[in-house]
This record gives sequence, structure tokens and C-alpha cells, in this order.
Amino acid sequence: MHVAVRLLVTDPRLAVAVYFGLTTPYQYRLVGPGAWRGARDAILSTRERILQPLMTRHVAITTNDNRRRSLLLPTFIGGALVALALMLCQRRADWDWRSSVLFR
Repeated sequence: MHVAVRLLVTDPRLAVAVYFGLTTPYQYRLVGPGAWRGARDAILSTRERILQPLMTRHVAITTNDNRRRSLLLPTFIGGALVALALMLCQRRADWDWRSSVLFR
């Protein structure tokens, strides 16, 4: 049985990490001469080991739902005003986008 098919059948999580994840030298240690039992764990933990040195300080993650809600209303009102302006401009038969206020 081919190594790729055997890997997909025996350990699908590892197969997905090998095919779609980061390329690492540990992949050569999965089977064959020089096989290493820790290769599976090393491949599956590659992303955490790359990101770990970048997390040098602990930052409290807070969700600020009030800020998100406060921006929602002005965004909606602004979008409605733009849509209204476009509808009013389209109703005028002689309106041309080049004759708008921006291009005078």
C-alpha cells in the first residue's frame, strides 16, 4: 500500500496536516529508515511551536460589544443616506455623474 494512502487510512488528522499544513522536515521521519516516533506529535504541534515565541506578554482579551454597537447605527444611517441620494439622482433624467458636486 502506498504511504500516502496508508497515512490517510490509519491517521486522517496527520494526513490532513501533512498535505495541507506547513512543510516540515519531520515528514521524512514518519516512515522508512530513520523513522522517529515523535514525528507525528512534532508535525501536529508545528503551528503552536511557531507562534509560541511571538507571544511574549500576556494581554487580557476583552470584547467591547458596546463599541461595535455604537458604530452600527451611524454606518446604517450613512448607507441609507447614500442609497437615498443615488435614488434621487437616478430619477432626474438630465443627471450625469460627471455633473455631480464632486466634479464641478
